Order: sequence, then structure tokens, then C-alpha cells
Amino acid sequence: MAVYFVWLYVAQAIYIQHFGEAAPESYIGFFNQLISTREGLSMIIVGCTVGFVLAVVVLSLSVISFPMLLDLDVGVIVALKTSIKAVLMNPIIMAAWGVIVAGSLLIGSLPFFTGLCVVLPVLGHSTWHIYRKIVDC
Repeated sequence: MAVYFVWLYVAQAIYIQHFGEAAPESYIGFFNQLISTREGLSMIIVGCTVGFVLAVVVLSLSVISFPMLLDLDVGVIVALKTSIKAVLMNPIIMAAWGVIVAGSLLIGSLPFFTGLCVVLPVLGHSTWHIYRKIVDC
């Protein structure tokens, strides 16, 4: 949740940096401003870059720590350190897993979020197997 609030704050700061304090007049006007101005394109690039960095941070902190906290009697700090270490030791695999998760969530969300009924249990089960492979229990 802390990362979410950081993301909201940074997104607002990026908007203010590119377009100032004024709120957009309409959704269509804002969309046109995004795709047809230099400031809009710059905001898209900066926003996507910051979003990517925050996504990597969240993946690094959570990919192993959540299943570990459910499985073992360890503290949050130990679980977070283990998750970060696992990502640093397996960057290609973890990056691929992040792409798989993002793609699966996107596909599951397309049919009015009903596909998430299938996608979320499959991702949870797969995450458990990744955790069990990385952490010898």
C-alpha cells in the first residue's frame, strides 16, 4: 500500500511538472493533449518509466515474501530479504515471471474482469511452485 501511495504522489508530481496545476477540461481534451504535444509524450515516457521501476520494486519485494510468510514462521524482514536475494540471483527468470504475471492479469481483465476467476488461482499456484523451487524447505 505504501508503494501505491508513492505511485499516486509521483504521478501527480509528473502531471504537475508537465501540465501545471490546472486540471484537464475533459477526458478527450486530456487525451489529445497527451498524444499531440511534446509535454504529453514526455509525460507518457516518464510515467511509464517510473511505473516500471515501481513494478520491479513490488515484484522484488513480494515474489517470494508472501508465500514464505504463509509457509514458514519467519519475520517480514527475513521474507523481504529472501525475496530480494532471489530476484538478484535469478533476474532473467524473475523478469520473465513478471511479464507472465502482467500479461496474465491483462488477459484476465479483458472480459470484464471475469477471466481473473481463472487467472488468479493459476498465478497463485504457480507462485507457490516458484517459491518452493527457490526456497528449500
